[in-house]
Amino acid sequence: MLARAPLLKQLTRAAKIHSYSEEKHLRLLPDYFSVSEQRVLLEASLSVLDAKESRRSRKKRQLFLKSLDPKQSKDNIESLFLPDEYYEFEEVGCSC
Repeated sequence: MLARAPLLKQLTRAAKIHSYSEEKHLRLLPDYFSVSEQRVLLEASLSVLDAKESRRSRKKRQLFLKSLDPKQSKDNIESLFLPDEYYEFEEVGCSC
């Protein structure tokens, strides 16, 4: 639970900043899923998103992952995310 505290604070702050994230639209339930369940859901979601990116981008990510130390701690959820340069970001307009 302590490892999730910084992430929860960031999510809560982000929810308060965005007007579409008012309480009626977004409700945070921090203890709904266990950490292991969160990990499984996030890994599955990221793999679906990764599959939609270019082959070049996927290969770049694979090379980066191979270069990581396998002994490196993977206890927190944030460790599943790679640095920004390993993702293809697109800005999408909101149809709210």
